[in-house]
Order: sequence, then structure tokens, then C-alpha cells
Amino acid sequence: MNRRDFFVTTAAATSVPTALIIAGTSNPHRRLYERWKDLFSNSNSSQEDDLDALAVEMIAVEREICTAPAKSRDALLAQLEFARDAFGDFWCGNFGDGNDTRLLDNMIASISEM
Repeated sequence: MNRRDFFVTTAAATSVPTALIIAGTSNPHRRLYERWKDLFSNSNSSQEDDLDALAVEMIAVEREICTAPAKSRDALLAQLEFARDAFGDFWCGNFGDGNDTRLLDNMIASISEM
């Protein structure tokens, strides 16, 4: 079985790299967010054959970030930063003065300073 077939057949399960991030920690959000950023940037430069595997892992990482409750300040920050980066274009921009974007940025900055 080649790599692509492996990832395609395990689409419903958590991918191997994501499982390794989650293993041994009850608070993997920061590492998951960093992995998501890597996957996102690679999705723009990957060959079409690699995109299936990349998408499978991105979905697994997104699911973990969104469904695992944050148990630390850093985990909460990682979730907020992920929300801004992943959903910002959908959530923000509704106020003409940009205050919705500022709100999310201020939440991240405030929690960072606590």
C-alpha cells in the first residue's frame, strides 16, 4: 500500500502525524495549530497527488483543535488564533469599521498578557 492509499483509506480516522501530536498530552492545541499552519501553507504548493493526504490530515487536525476542550491559557490562545486564521474571513468584516476583527485580535492579545 502506498502512502496516498494509506491516507485515503484512513480518512475517517485521525492521521498518523496528528495521532503522534495528540499522544501523551492532554493539551495538544498549540502543536496542532502549528501543524495546521504547516499543512495550510503546503496545500498551496503541493502536487495534486499529495493534496488528498494533506486534506485528510488537515481535517483531522481541525477536528482535534475544535473539539478538544482547552485546559490551559496557551491552549485557549491556540484555539483563538486558529479561529482567526481559519475562519476570520467568514466571521470578521461584518462591521464596516473592522471592530469585529479588532475584538478577536484584542481577545488574543489580552489572554497572551494574562
